[in-house]
Amino acid sequence: TRRSSDLVIGLLKGAAQSEKWKNFRMDAIDMLEKVAKENEAELKPLMMSIAEKDESTKVRAQAISFLANNYKGKELDVLYEKSMSEQSYEIVAAALNGLVKSAPEVAMQKAKGLENEKGKKLVFAIADLYANNGADDNAAFFLSARSLFSGFELLGFTSTYGKFLKRCTKPETVISGADELSKMA
Repeated sequence: TRRSSDLVIGLLKGAAQSEKWKNFRMDAIDMLEKVAKENEAELKPLMMSIAEKDESTKVRAQAISFLANNYKGKELDVLYEKSMSEQSYEIVAAALNGLVKSAPEVAMQKAKGLENEKGKKLVFAIADLYANNGADDNAAFFLSARSLFSGFELLGFTSTYGKFLKRCTKPETVISGADELSKMA
């Protein structure tokens, strides 16, 4: 019923913002995804507050991802831009992913300045951005980032690199990239 649904949403909102354990706050945010669209008036400001104020960088990053996955607006673009200067790779990666959805050209500019960072979540966010919006001049990023990955992570990275190479227009970039991919296999 609607009344029990409202009660559950209320409990989850409370847990998302004030639960002692960060994993419970993250679980609550995750569960609220299912009702995000129909509860924007309540959840958007709540998630913006969590994204700006929670003590846990993981919870803040998850709130930013929640916002990026469900809502649009200038206030969110401001939040993403502000979050790009955080020290947490997880927050910066979530903010970059948010910018990709609302302002890909801004995300491309911001990513260029972050290419030498070593946080894997951030490197994957940049790789995904370049795979969907990049060009030949972004190829050097993939070559330098490759050394950060091994095992299963390398599989994901090579898949993204392959997707990027499909966007490239210079034969030398594609040939060089294919050669690099064969070395990773």
